Amino acid sequence: LKKIIQALDTSAIVAMTDHYGKIEYVNPLFCKISKYSAEELIGNTHRIVNSGFHPPSFFKSMWDTILQGKVWKGEIKNKAKDGSTYWVFTSIVPLEIQSTPQKKYKFISIRFDITQQKEAEEKIRKAMESLKEERAKTIYAEKMASLGELSAGIAHELGNPLGALRGRIEMLDQQILNNKFSPEKAHKTLEKVLQLTDKISRIIRGLSAYARDGSQDPYQKTDIIPMIQGILEFSNEKFKKQGIKVETQGIEKNLHIECREAEIGQVFVNLLNNACDAVSSSKDPRIWLELSKTPQDTLKIRVKDNGCGIPPEKKEKIFQSFYTTKKAGKGTGLGLSISRSIVQSHHGQIYLEDHPELTSFVVELPLKQPSPS
Repeated sequence: LKKIIQALDTSAIVAMTDHYGKIEYVNPLFCKISKYSAEELIGNTHRIVNSGFHPPSFFKSMWDTILQGKVWKGEIKNKAKDGSTYWVFTSIVPLEIQSTPQKKYKFISIRFDITQQKEAEEKIRKAMESLKEERAKTIYAEKMASLGELSAGIAHELGNPLGALRGRIEMLDQQILNNKFSPEKAHKTLEKVLQLTDKISRIIRGLSAYARDGSQDPYQKTDIIPMIQGILEFSNEKFKKQGIKVETQGIEKNLHIECREAEIGQVFVNLLNNACDAVSSSKDPRIWLELSKTPQDTLKIRVKDNGCGIPPEKKEKIFQSFYTTKKAGKGTGLGLSISRSIVQSHHGQIYLEDHPELTSFVVELPLKQPSPS
């Protein structure tokens, strides 16, 4: 045993305790890292270097293991005499010294200083968190830019039904005041009021689902049709101003998928924005939005336009960040890159489909997200 300890002394932090954890031996490296003398450590337990970082259950699990005669391995954060902390990778080896009437052990603790490694890991973790925050800010900024482009007519789209709604209510009020109230006419008026409020609700649903930051949302089973209808509603003024005819297929029925609704809304807006820009110089501008389920339990979304198209030499670059085929000053070059990132985070794919006459982007999303491994 002494020879084993002597061999380890040159490179490892070594201690030996009795069956109850009382320290019987420490080597110079233990004293150096803990800043305690051997006299201060021997006769004490390892509670003297306990940093308070680990919960009691951590040490209970350790003791349960070594008292069964099994080797325990793990990373421990300790506290030195001067209050500084350090990390050690620890192996505790039980040595049986008594078998009857009850097993008793001595425990050799072999540790290696991993403080620098843990500090490097922490720096990497913070850097990754910072990158994640910056990515979220970039995505949100792009979202607001896209919203500004596509929703220039929101006030108009909300103003029209609100004006009509007020007119219908005033008409009903006048009928009551002039004793010309007719249940049949009132029913028709209220039906129209309900239609107008439904339209306003769809626009607001589309806006609220899209405008908020949903990057931290859990995946939830969502009927995405109301969200799509809302986006089409608040985009309608832009379509009309450019004379764009939008044809839809598959958005008449409920369609549930597990997703982050706000993020999927951003993908729709990005693709519709791109299609609007692409058809701006077309004589008969058209956009097609098609949704369908596949036998593989995926949702296929196809956005097509009859615009200027994408040159073959540029097709491989369109999903790169800051790459754009639009004129200078129009677009950030982030829309498709962010859309791909969102789709991939949903375990789906987005790609440019070969089509002889139209530009066709396809998004495929699983109806249900895979269980975490």
